[in-house]
Amino acid sequence: MPHVLERPFFNLSVVQASLATLIDQFAGLPTLVAMRAEPVALAFPDQPYTAAPGALPLLLWSPACSPGLTAVMPHVSSGDYFVLEYACKRFGHDGVAVRSSAASDAEPINEFVTYTGNRMQRAVRAMKDSPRWDFYQHGESLPFESVHAYTARRVRDRLQREAVLRYLEAWGAPVRDAGFWQSQGEAVTLVRGAVQPTLTPGRKNRLMDILVNCFTAFAALCHWRLVVSLAAGLLAAVVLAQLLPWFTGGMGIWLVLFACGVGMLWEGDASAGAAPAASAAIGEARPQGMLISRPVAALGLCLIGMVWGGLLGMWMGSLWAGAAVLLAASFAVGMLWAWGLQRPVPWAYMAFAACALLSGVGVLRVLVEMTERG
Repeated sequence: MPHVLERPFFNLSVVQASLATLIDQFAGLPTLVAMRAEPVALAFPDQPYTAAPGALPLLLWSPACSPGLTAVMPHVSSGDYFVLEYACKRFGHDGVAVRSSAASDAEPINEFVTYTGNRMQRAVRAMKDSPRWDFYQHGESLPFESVHAYTARRVRDRLQREAVLRYLEAWGAPVRDAGFWQSQGEAVTLVRGAVQPTLTPGRKNRLMDILVNCFTAFAALCHWRLVVSLAAGLLAAVVLAQLLPWFTGGMGIWLVLFACGVGMLWEGDASAGAAPAASAAIGEARPQGMLISRPVAALGLCLIGMVWGGLLGMWMGSLWAGAAVLLAASFAVGMLWAWGLQRPVPWAYMAFAACALLSGVGVLRVLVEMTERG
């Protein structure tokens, strides 16, 4: 059995499409979410709970024994779901995802999920969701499943690693063939950012390249979710200004900025393949990383900080008091999220959100001072 399948835990996905096809499709996505392939060594990620500096990246390769497939190993134990989400739900390929851990793991899990027709087809999972074991299944069972095992008295016996590997092979991924863990051609990882065009010689052509890039960047901002949010904010500001005598122009500007921030977060969440609906449907047990790009999230939170920091400052009589409330709220929401879902406290994300919100308050303070001096 290949060494990856003997690990205490592994997370593996397989897509029924060639690696070259997937690379072209990810490169052809809109500019803000496009991914480019970069060659890497065929070194299988250790898939720790959280990524450490120097850890091996997300890995995609074309199995030598089945070159029509693409195998994917995330760089952490639970993450990089955007690959399968886009490959199966956006590009329309069939796919399968499995996770398997030893019973000695603090949160043991054996899971088998398939996708077809741009949606999740089947999911079956046995896991220890502290302190009890839980068994879950969704969709109609596939012909190769051992459904009689799903009635075993002990939940942990209903789906074990051997069954997961057998299901994978029956689905069409020969994971116990040594050739599966060899790559036909270079293995790659995916990096955010579109493929950079080569500048053509000549001053006029270079100018045209710059204009095309500027137009592409402008068009990337004009996604419909952002446009809808801005339109809703403008409409609400106009209506409130007509109906409420105390609703000032400044309030209207704040409302539009708030709508812009919400629209950017909405667009970033939808475009970047935020936690897949399938993962939510099957009760994802491990935390996922930030899936909205950090610049987009920071700018959206900054605009929201300008709005709510200004409103809270106006109500409390001090802009810094409003900033303190925003700071406390960002950490309170993170703590409640961790407590309600029994997840580790996301200190890094809470600090990120707090800094972005406070930067919005700082920008508002600078604008106020510039207005007063003028």
